Order: sequence, then C-alpha cells, then structure tokens
Amino acid sequence: MKELLLITAPTCGPCKTMKPVMQRIAEERQLPLRIVEATPDPANVQTIQKYGVRQVPTLLHLEEGEEAHRHLGAMTEAQINETLAAWGFA
Repeated sequence: MKELLLITAPTCGPCKTMKPVMQRIAEERQLPLRIVEATPDPANVQTIQKYGVRQVPTLLHLEEGEEAHRHLGAMTEAQINETLAAWGFA
C-alpha cells in the first residue's frame, strides 16, 4: 500500500504553509495522506523515531510501511506536484 506521510511541527512556519496545501492536494487527488505533528504524543514520537525524521517539514512516500522516498523542507504547490509525479502518484 502506498502512503504519504507528512511530518510537521505546530511552531514551524514552513510547516504551517505547506500542510494545508498538501492536505488540499491529497483530498483533490484522493491520495492517502497521514500527517504527524512533532509533539510529545507517544504515538507521534514513535512514528518520527521509526523513520528517523530530524527536520520538519518532511514528506515521506511509504510502500507497505517502508520508506521509498523522502523530501526534506518546505515545497511550493508546484514542487509538491512535481515530487508526487516523480514518486508515481499521478
């Protein structure tokens, strides 16, 4: 199963800009998107540690729960669409 995982933080300016754009794109294109906030919540911490995320925002493409691709840092809508196309999300 293909999935997109976006790691953000509540106090991160670039995250606040990218998150709603990513949500809209995923909704419009019916893409499987999960957003995890870098907060003390144990489930969130576990996910962030599992994938070794040290920077936000980070967008991961997961295949069967395993990392297939990673992009570090904020992206514009055009960059998100280019990245998703390169990762096989038509």
